Amino acid sequence: MKCACVSCPYSIVPDKYHPGRVKYCSAACRRHHRNRVFGSHDREQWKQKHPDDYQAAMDRRRLKEQTDPETQKIRARASKNSKCKRQYGITIEQKEQRIAAQEHKCANPGCRTTYPGKKGWATDHDHDTGELRGELCQCCNVALGMAHDSVKVLEGLVRYQKSYE
Repeated sequence: MKCACVSCPYSIVPDKYHPGRVKYCSAACRRHHRNRVFGSHDREQWKQKHPDDYQAAMDRRRLKEQTDPETQKIRARASKNSKCKRQYGITIEQKEQRIAAQEHKCANPGCRTTYPGKKGWATDHDHDTGELRGELCQCCNVALGMAHDSVKVLEGLVRYQKSYE
């Protein structure tokens, strides 16, 4: 079953996995159609018909572009909190409590540095179960990740290192 491109008279075969999607015969047709529908002349008409909505949108954009240091700090903290919630199911406050419980040191007993690295403390977790383990410095987190959390690989590295001492 064929259907016509939205932008031109050519026939196309619709995507069987996404039958309800608007289809174009090429990326150029998609750009042409979008420019025609959402082009600058339509934007100007929309601005004239909806001045309050336009002003609200511009205010949101200005707020987003604001470079006030205090606003940036608030946004950065909200972003970190969102990431912690999404990835680990904990708030930034809970993460800070975990770090304080470790005396602001890396959870790796062989490291125990107080400097987390440029990106801050990394929340170590079991990739299979999702269980949280501890807060690691970036170096230990990268090392553990490169070893794929394998005790066998890490023990092998220790034996290797000791053989050259």
